[in-house]
Amino acid sequence: MLVTDRTHTQNINAEVIIFTKKEPVEIMDYIVNQFKRDATWWEAKGGYTEEKTYMTIVVLSKYECAQLRREIKQIDEHAFVVEKDGLNIMGRFEKHL
Repeated sequence: MLVTDRTHTQNINAEVIIFTKKEPVEIMDYIVNQFKRDATWWEAKGGYTEEKTYMTIVVLSKYECAQLRREIKQIDEHAFVVEKDGLNIMGRFEKHL
């Protein structure tokens, strides 16, 4: 059952957006080194507080998302994470089985 579930979750793509007050160096390192994927980050400003924040966006499999969520809790327990699954992707995105 575990093999079936893992294979299934590896076939579902998800977009993850991470909002954090800390510079995203550790998060980016984890994504690149653990998953061999790229991500994009930029500096943003909170609409209400106008405080500086950082946004990181990455597309992963649902299986990888679970690993990333655990790691983000270790890196920044105050991070805000949005995960959207069921994406259609055009372009270079390698499935990791």
